[in-house]
Amino acid sequence: MKRTAWVVGASGQVGSECVALICQDARYSSVLGIVRTATSLRHEQYREAVIDFDDIQRSGDWGKCDDIYFALGQSSRDKALFLKVDCQYPVLLARHAQLHGASRIGYVSSLGANLNSSNDYFQVKAQAETELSGLGFETVCFIRPSMIYGSKDDRRPFQRLSRHASRFLGWAFVGALKKYRPVSATCVAAALINAVNGQVRGNHPIESNEIPQKAPRQALFQTL
Repeated sequence: MKRTAWVVGASGQVGSECVALICQDARYSSVLGIVRTATSLRHEQYREAVIDFDDIQRSGDWGKCDDIYFALGQSSRDKALFLKVDCQYPVLLARHAQLHGASRIGYVSSLGANLNSSNDYFQVKAQAETELSGLGFETVCFIRPSMIYGSKDDRRPFQRLSRHASRFLGWAFVGALKKYRPVSATCVAAALINAVNGQVRGNHPIESNEIPQKAPRQALFQTL
């Protein structure tokens, strides 16, 4: 039987790639994008819920869910806000998804995620991993990418830097440095979807250097 998916953060770089790939994936019949503001995404299998993340309980009935993917993020340096967006919202929405039948989670974490890190970003990502792992889902996959780049049309400085680093300096990321090589948003999304649909049960981290092995071949050849 085909599955249904929810993608939290469907308007973002990785989230929109998750939506696009799930819409083409024969394992899924439909995908719901959960966003703060409406997007321009359109597909016969796609529908969208524009919600107030601070009032999730009043967001209405979104129907059945089998798998829930989290690709949230924000650029603020405020740890309290970052904790809310990357940890508290996912935990609340994961519990909500459980009530609608969800048994599997895919979460975009980060290279370096560590509860003992002095870096707030890495610490919060690790906290989210820990809390999501304790909710009783059949499968919980955490993907821990290094720098993520999008399409060649992306004009954001950091994403442009990541894309060019991957294109021109990819040869330098070998051995112990391999895990730091920038990866495309398409690869991250594809690897996460494949991992969630794999045979592994329980909590399953995917390190950045493992992403190319998990992604379909076509995702590896995205134009830089």
